[in-house]
Amino acid sequence: MIISLDEALKLDSNATQETCDGLETMVRKLTNNNFQLMKFRIRGLQLSGSKIKANSGRIDIFKAGDTIEINGTDYNDGLYVVESVSDDGISISGDFIAEANSGAIATKVSYPADVLAGVKKLIAYDAKMRDKAGIKSETVARWSVTYYDVTAAESSEGYPVSLLGFLDKYRKLRWS
Repeated sequence: MIISLDEALKLDSNATQETCDGLETMVRKLTNNNFQLMKFRIRGLQLSGSKIKANSGRIDIFKAGDTIEINGTDYNDGLYVVESVSDDGISISGDFIAEANSGAIATKVSYPADVLAGVKKLIAYDAKMRDKAGIKSETVARWSVTYYDVTAAESSEGYPVSLLGFLDKYRKLRWS
């Protein structure tokens, strides 16, 4: 995960786990980048309950709190957070649909520090602007408030384009 719920709550008391997950999905989709560390990969997965066992690769390179992405399964592709690692395998938060798949892989996901900082700015922006959305002009006596228009050219995913500039260097080409 890019940001934990505890960290997000420090920035915005209304943040939820869905907020954190949604921002992670947005970052991955906008950049077309999975932020995978290819050297941290295990293959030939056996998934059962909340345990991952691997036929090849070292499980000791993973640690509690790591995010892993599982690919090549029939039912369990996705992102998971490691709870613990033992000789027995890797325990994750949540449960799998039991399956053994020789083509399945699990890869560690790691986000750079500037992506974390950018996501924190997005959460802070949400907290600050939540009540101001939609105000075009407001005048009371000699006091006036006007917010700029946010057109399609000036916004992306509901945020000003200037706030998403931190993602530019991580964008990858999308091959169909």
